[in-house]
Amino acid sequence: MPSPIQNPQCSIPASFRSAFLLILTLSATSQLPRLAAADGEVVSLRREPLQLLSAEKFQVDLSLHPLRLQSINATADGQVLNVQVAPGEAVAIQRDCVRLDDTRQQEVVRRATALMEVAKIELKIAGKGGDEDAEALAKAKVEVAEAELKLATLDLEALNCRSPFAGLVVEQRAYPGQIVRMGDPLLILADTSELTAQVPVDRSSTKVGQEIEILTDQNAVKGKVTALLPPTDAIAPLRQIIPSLATAVVIIDNANSKLVPGQAVYSRLVPQDAVTLVPADVISSHTEGRRKVQVIRNEIVRDVVIEALAQKGTDKVYISG
Repeated sequence: MPSPIQNPQCSIPASFRSAFLLILTLSATSQLPRLAAADGEVVSLRREPLQLLSAEKFQVDLSLHPLRLQSINATADGQVLNVQVAPGEAVAIQRDCVRLDDTRQQEVVRRATALMEVAKIELKIAGKGGDEDAEALAKAKVEVAEAELKLATLDLEALNCRSPFAGLVVEQRAYPGQIVRMGDPLLILADTSELTAQVPVDRSSTKVGQEIEILTDQNAVKGKVTALLPPTDAIAPLRQIIPSLATAVVIIDNANSKLVPGQAVYSRLVPQDAVTLVPADVISSHTEGRRKVQVIRNEIVRDVVIEALAQKGTDKVYISG
């Protein structure tokens, strides 16, 4: 009898004649057992070894990020009096967040208020004297006093740092008693109404504006592709199995606040099992929209559910399963 290397053909029942069978459990030098055909008819199958690639080399770290991330900065030089919110707390728009010491500025406002009253009294007296120039001068003093009071009031309000939009406090950078300069970051605020993720996609089958599904550690969610960019360093390992690899910027609606920044994201293109390259025509439909291949194990043809990752050329597909 010829050796398996000399004769890579074998017999299988005619009932499997229409299926292309993958031999995953046999090496290139193993002998495929003969299976008796009910009607004596046989078909021949040529075996080829499959090269399995470890899934570990393709693992990438993906997560959700806020679409808008902004720091709440000190609007004046001063000392932090109190911080009224904490990391992880949701805040409404224009919520009081950090208060700087306003003792001195309150006195400035009180002085400006008194000076405005003085100016009004002077205007009243000048009006009774009948001197037009004196009255005009008094009116000008009132206007100056009003402006000084408005400026002093604005400076007082600036010591109360508020949230520019509704969001989630994700970081605290200032604490009571700390001396800060104008522009120093006090808190980091994230707008979580929409989240974004950069995920690997096959550029040949993905378009800007398209809605795609991504997986989180809880469930699958839909998002819209807003941009297709070159592969980032984070997803570069996938280039070996996805020739037309690209980075998709995906925006996800999070009005219900079910998702949080930093939550893990998974892509179906990132294999969780060993990867191999197979002819495209060996892949067939399975239940619930899944894909499968047929594998011979222990003389039995079995269906194996797989994930079709990406196509190579016109007749090859990388699969994992």
